Amino acid sequence: MDNPIDKQSQGKKDTVDPDPTIIASVYQAIASRRLGYDNSMWQTPVLSFTAQAFLFTIALSASNNVARLIAATLALVIALISLQLMSKHRYHEMIDARLLEALENSMDLKKVFRCLPHERPMYRAEQVGVSPQWFQRLSSYRVWMAGLAVFAIASASIIIVTFINPALLK
Repeated sequence: MDNPIDKQSQGKKDTVDPDPTIIASVYQAIASRRLGYDNSMWQTPVLSFTAQAFLFTIALSASNNVARLIAATLALVIALISLQLMSKHRYHEMIDARLLEALENSMDLKKVFRCLPHERPMYRAEQVGVSPQWFQRLSSYRVWMAGLAVFAIASASIIIVTFINPALLK
């Protein structure tokens, strides 16, 4: 069977003019995947905090030090793996954002929108005349990562206090 790309590139050395419908399909697939990573990224801390709230209730109310240690250790593990998972989702989302930005550049969309739809938010806001307030300038990703880190520190603190002076937790 003949390869359609080979036929298109006959007579050309390094470039292929892809079919616009293929570009549109690829763009749609990458945009959809990016949205999926973005949604998953923000579900991670919510589910993590729910589990940790349950485990902290046990860790801070248990009279049994073994139960306290198990609950605090599980809360620590959940915080750490949630940090990793949220970070991984962010990584994949950023890759897809850059791929979309490259496609948008190749389609010369700056002529239409004055900026690329998947460009960094600060640049897009500047191009359309929107100024974020100080609180909106903070990276939500970093804020939530810091929140998860606080939970990890709190869990580790409960573990340490349980070993050093468990009477403090009664």
